Amino acid sequence: MMCTERKINQLKDVVENSRYLVCICGLGMQAEAGSTDFEDSDVSYEIERRYGYAFEEIFNTAFYSTRKEMFFKFYRQEFIQKEVYPNEAYKTLGWMEQNGKLRAVITPGVYSLPQKGGCTHVVELHGSISKNECPHCKKEYTKEFIKDTQKVPLCTECGAVIRPGVFLFGEMVDNSVITKAMEEVGRADVLLICGTNLNDAICMNCIQYFHGDKVVIVNSTPHF
Repeated sequence: MMCTERKINQLKDVVENSRYLVCICGLGMQAEAGSTDFEDSDVSYEIERRYGYAFEEIFNTAFYSTRKEMFFKFYRQEFIQKEVYPNEAYKTLGWMEQNGKLRAVITPGVYSLPQKGGCTHVVELHGSISKNECPHCKKEYTKEFIKDTQKVPLCTECGAVIRPGVFLFGEMVDNSVITKAMEEVGRADVLLICGTNLNDAICMNCIQYFHGDKVVIVNSTPHF
């Protein structure tokens, strides 16, 4: 108990004395708020049992291109229809930003939970289910529009198949998004990592741009 209190007090001091604090929200933080953990073996088994394909196969650019109806059935049922709300962790980040203690959030999450928790300066590395778009005329569509369609959602303007607002396996993340994330990490004197650890690919890519002096990891398992 004393050790926990000591660590909490240390964290308070780090936050209070920070000049430019940036937070990386891992998928563990999103899962804690109620999203599906597709890396869980039981979840993977259930996905393959219900759809006949593994998650990595369905949530892939090739699958989206060749089996659109099945892709959108999965996207609708496993992402769009699932309601995920910000928990106290995301609300605390919102409070920190509003009080000038947090400058940016970087997240691979697709439910826009930092924004729902009150954050405004968010870099969404993998996009958002709330920002779907027509690839031809660029008209944007909400997740509610996708949810209300029965099969493959089509653009009301040009009839093209709407593009999900998230990045799929097999495609590159937008360079401008990556650049923005690295710029924020480069400005930080304190890096707060929540719901993951330094072995995570995103953290490994970001940490090389970090020139500050304090890294804080808040995660369910111990780490160096």
